[in-house]
Amino acid sequence: MSRKACKKSPRTLIIGLSVLVALFFSERLYAGKDPLKALEIMKPKEKTKAPDFKLKNLEGQDISLSDFKGKVVFLNFWATWCIPCRKEMPSMEKLYQEFKDAGLVVLAINHRENLEKIKPFVEEMKLSFPILLDSEGKTSADYTVRGLPTSYFVNQEGVLIGGALGDRDWASEEAKDLIKILLK
Repeated sequence: MSRKACKKSPRTLIIGLSVLVALFFSERLYAGKDPLKALEIMKPKEKTKAPDFKLKNLEGQDISLSDFKGKVVFLNFWATWCIPCRKEMPSMEKLYQEFKDAGLVVLAINHRENLEKIKPFVEEMKLSFPILLDSEGKTSADYTVRGLPTSYFVNQEGVLIGGALGDRDWASEEAKDLIKILLK
């Protein structure tokens, strides 16, 4: 902007500077935030190993949490009838697509439903991450799931990082920041 233009519209200059200052301070303030707190993810009181499990995927293959040692695992307990589950699934898919090659594993554990309900849901939502069947609810009980959706994060050593009850925008900047930190 030329000097002449600034003299003609000091308001434009003030607004422009205000926006720059706001961006600078908002970036500085966010840089110090804990993504776990921003996403309202509760940390365990003490270091806890995540309970291992063996569940079937949609193709009938056995999948265990221990299969993913060395990776960050995002566990999500859900059901097709759960409206908040439906709401968060597209953002989980986006997060998975962005970080799967960097070492993020998303395991969506269905709570006590049959394949006839699950397969059309997965196709409708265009989900590509593994869907596991907890048909008896044993894994949900091991993780003390009290409501759906419930999500947990497990680090590369198989230790629980934290959990969240209720839906989240997993494609948000806070979620991406959390995954970047966990993958380091």
